[in-house]
Amino acid sequence: VWLGDQQLRYMFPRIYALEENKECSVAFKLQGDVELSLRRQVRGGVEAQQLVQLQDLIGSSVLGFEREWSFLR
Repeated sequence: VWLGDQQLRYMFPRIYALEENKECSVAFKLQGDVELSLRRQVRGGVEAQQLVQLQDLIGSSVLGFEREWSFLR
């Protein structure tokens, strides 16, 4: 997924590292909890900060029907 000229995996590298489904879409994440597909719980610090920022970003997203966003390997 891109935000401006940056991929989300580079904006949230700690969360990307924990994500089991590296090709999931934001639309999929909007249907449930972002943390459900992480391989372990967030431990705090930078991980917790990135998770909150990602949740805020996803929570404020409005996806168009024609768009499917993914982390993009």
